[in-house]
Amino acid sequence: MTTFARGAVVSIASFEWRQRRPSIVAVGLVAGVVGGVLAGGAALTSRTASAPERLAAAVDVGDASVSVFGGRELADEIAALESIERYASTTIFVGQLAGDQVQYVGMVSAPPGALVQPVVMAGRRADPAVANEVMITERIADVGGFGPGDVLTVSLLTAEEVTQFDTGFGEPDGATVELEVVGVARTPTGVFDTGPLLITPALVELHPESVAGVALYVELRAGRAGVAAFTEEVDAIAAAADPTPGGDEFLPAVVEDPLAGTRALDHSSRVLVGGMTIALAVAVLAALLALAQATGRHHARSAGNQRIER
Repeated sequence: MTTFARGAVVSIASFEWRQRRPSIVAVGLVAGVVGGVLAGGAALTSRTASAPERLAAAVDVGDASVSVFGGRELADEIAALESIERYASTTIFVGQLAGDQVQYVGMVSAPPGALVQPVVMAGRRADPAVANEVMITERIADVGGFGPGDVLTVSLLTAEEVTQFDTGFGEPDGATVELEVVGVARTPTGVFDTGPLLITPALVELHPESVAGVALYVELRAGRAGVAAFTEEVDAIAAAADPTPGGDEFLPAVVEDPLAGTRALDHSSRVLVGGMTIALAVAVLAALLALAQATGRHHARSAGNQRIER
């Protein structure tokens, strides 16, 4: 471009800016809004779609879980299977929350190690060596209005009473404990839903008479592809085990999918993401139409000058 041509372009641009400054600014603002809506909507849609999977990956619940009601020995036998790469063992308690209403709540000992580590949303994890500390899941925190610093009074059921829910047992005969909430945790849907109080191993050691069962979370050597074979192994072990004393209606060991809730939520998320995508597309089209109209009006006002400039 020659110096003369460059100067002509600058002169024309300066004239347009002086004469049409408000409309030029308006067009720029509309263009910025379109870009912001597109970028923000795309990011939100992507994060919404991947949220359940990202949470499951962060907590890492393994490939399968096993609820064991046949005693610690049965749980140890299952944990020793060669098909298991690694596992986390949690102890199950049941307690009655103090209050105006009769409320029973499941309690599980928070497993040590890397497998099954809930994401801490507030406060901190309970100290494994402190019996009266507890971390709770977001679900019970939201329903009960609990948070770090609150103290929960819980009357523990004995193992025998846990098997008597169908016939009744009166007041719990286990110890009454005061548990200080030190943290709130987030877990995938279906994980710790029936055991929203994450107690410490120290509490389990103090009250072995209240152990209602064991939950194993396992990572298999064959991954998800090995779940069917693993289930057959567990079923064979459970079939040979003695029935739970006083709890004949309970199977000694049951294999479950710890991510069944995540998969169901994933399906719901896809429906939500579809709706968000349609809404985003409509918003972008409307913004582009507004931008086109604004640009057209701007050039229409300068049509005469543009013919002279050409």
